[in-house]
Amino acid sequence: MSIPGSQEDINFEKDVLPVFQQHCFECHGDGKVEGELSLESFAALKRGGHTGNPLVAASLDNSELYLRITSQSEGYRMPKTGDSLSQPEIDMIGKWILQAANSSPPTAAVNANVQSGQSSSPKSSAMFGIDGLEQTQVVMFVVSAVVILMLVCWLFYRMWVARQNSGGKFFKSPSRMIVFISLIIGALNLLMILALGYLYFQNESLIETNESLRSQLQTNRFKTPPVIRVNESNLPLPPHPMHPPRLGGQYYRGNDERSDRLFNNGFYRTATIDLHLVDSSGNRIKWGDSADDDLSIEIKIQRAPNTTGELFSERVWKSVSLQHFCQSTPGPMKEFKFDVVKKDELWSATIPLPKTDKSEMQNLRGIVYLMYGVQPSSEKLPRPHFAMRYDLQSGSGKISEDSVLWMGSLYTLGNRVMVPDDDRILLDRWFDWRPIPVVEGEGSKDRKLLGVEEHLSH
Repeated sequence: MSIPGSQEDINFEKDVLPVFQQHCFECHGDGKVEGELSLESFAALKRGGHTGNPLVAASLDNSELYLRITSQSEGYRMPKTGDSLSQPEIDMIGKWILQAANSSPPTAAVNANVQSGQSSSPKSSAMFGIDGLEQTQVVMFVVSAVVILMLVCWLFYRMWVARQNSGGKFFKSPSRMIVFISLIIGALNLLMILALGYLYFQNESLIETNESLRSQLQTNRFKTPPVIRVNESNLPLPPHPMHPPRLGGQYYRGNDERSDRLFNNGFYRTATIDLHLVDSSGNRIKWGDSADDDLSIEIKIQRAPNTTGELFSERVWKSVSLQHFCQSTPGPMKEFKFDVVKKDELWSATIPLPKTDKSEMQNLRGIVYLMYGVQPSSEKLPRPHFAMRYDLQSGSGKISEDSVLWMGSLYTLGNRVMVPDDDRILLDRWFDWRPIPVVEGEGSKDRKLLGVEEHLSH
């Protein structure tokens, strides 16, 4: 996705921040961080929010910020309340995202240094391990501490002089009592500022502690059980992708290995997955379409250009199956196989949904698992790798906008996303609803580098 217009530089503080202040600060500014996201500074924006998705990216298709401000889906579109951003504002922010993704602003460098536990220039506030504080803020902090300290010392001195002049009867005078109380308040203020200063200056140490805890989580991570039994009483659910509600669409499977000897350091697409709700003629169903026809779920998996065909081989195809559990209509699990549309390139499958009484509003829910296992024995059962969830509602013979069809990865344990091994990557780096780059030129044929045997042994 590209943005038309000139290539002149856009300044964050001058051009972008005022738009955020006008439209976004109700939830993401002035100290409010809904969704763990603040838009008050470039450093805060780079940290992102609770989704973990990047706001600044080299492609607008990968920018959570741009996707949100251009979406038309209620609940996903931002700002959540009020009017959408104007088209000039959207274009300007899009240009700035692309500009920022290809540059290294000083604020971003400072933030990166702090988070990695490194110090920046001696003239930078990061030299003290302070994350997010400007030099002027550091100066104000030091000046405030010195002024309060001088005030407390002066009050102590005045109290000592007054006590000497009163012959030890200092507290019998109301004015002297006020002086004493002021002294206590000043001392407490000083202690509070020193405590806050200690926390600020210990930020670097806290970051190191956080990294240590993350390392411990890696060491004591949850392991995938040797067998996941999927049946009517155990239907594991994947985490919902961070896309707006929709009736299917495209998903992307990426490479699971990382190496500088691979294209784009290993971050590239291996397959494109098309998931759609279709009628008896194979036409794709949209919200508002008729629900009177027999409906099916259509799944197509196509190998990405210039990637290894090993994972689309006949050996793998024989080990892949689809298991359908309809939760709305009682009945046994039904198993399906993919049809090979093009050898080593494209698979397709159609899962018919139960027929229902079209005269009344219906709610049809179920799950389709993509199972994979080369040894379907009691020791090593086929394991669910992906799950497709549908929740279809119809009224007056039409598909309601409350209907959804989506797909997620089951690289999880219960409700916890697995912490990958040291040579692995996080879930959203190899399976996503946003496009993953395709290999340009000839792809690697190194089976060990690609992890072919390891994948085929699962």
